[in-house]
Amino acid sequence: MEQQALFPCGVGGLGSTNGAYGRTGLPLGPQNNGPFFGFSGVFGESQNDPGTAGTSVNNIGVYGQTEELERGAPRFIAGVYGAANTRPGVIGFSKTGNGVLGLSETSSAAVVGFSTENIGVVGMTNNADSLAGLFVGNVRVNGALTANVKNAVVPFPDGTQRVLHCMESPEHWFEDFGAAKLEAGRTIVKLDADFAKVVELKEYHVFVTPEDDCRGLCVRNKTTTSFEVRELQGGTSNVAFSYRIVARRKDIKAH
Repeated sequence: MEQQALFPCGVGGLGSTNGAYGRTGLPLGPQNNGPFFGFSGVFGESQNDPGTAGTSVNNIGVYGQTEELERGAPRFIAGVYGAANTRPGVIGFSKTGNGVLGLSETSSAAVVGFSTENIGVVGMTNNADSLAGLFVGNVRVNGALTANVKNAVVPFPDGTQRVLHCMESPEHWFEDFGAAKLEAGRTIVKLDADFAKVVELKEYHVFVTPEDDCRGLCVRNKTTTSFEVRELQGGTSNVAFSYRIVARRKDIKAH
């Protein structure tokens, strides 16, 4: 039978592979030493210095792994857990690699930040040429996305990357663009079906620009599926034009 640790925290010795190794086989249950579900394989506590510190020349300084057990284990168990009153609970530092790295092979999040009264995750940099945060792939925000300035980093043909700023508005709008052509002075333009599904069509705005000489254009008969463009003063030309449609978002009620 495999021997189990007799204490809530198992601590091993010093070696060429693992500087410290701890294991506990006690069943999951409440623990008096902190907000842990069960018992810790390695536990460190200190008044003024780091509770647990790990360094490695060629590998990971501190590695934590957990597997969900069948006996009523909670859904979320941390591989590495750090707690502190005022200073950071966990600090990761690297000169050339990643300071903190989170990996997940399932649908769970690799890194989770949570706070009841403040910011869950903070990214900072004092290098003007660097980024405080970088997401490679799709980004989903459940809630408001707040920024003093919103922009996009766009690659240029000369190999550089430059910042382009987006337009701001006091209300929540979506917009669509297109081009059409008059036939004997008038035409009907159908709204894009996907655009129409996500905007409020009781009131929307259409801006038209002729792309050749004419008497001018006007927009009439705006409906939930189309709008009509006519040439002014009864004109009958076949001039081409471009248009821009702006409508309020349907999913946001309080603008």
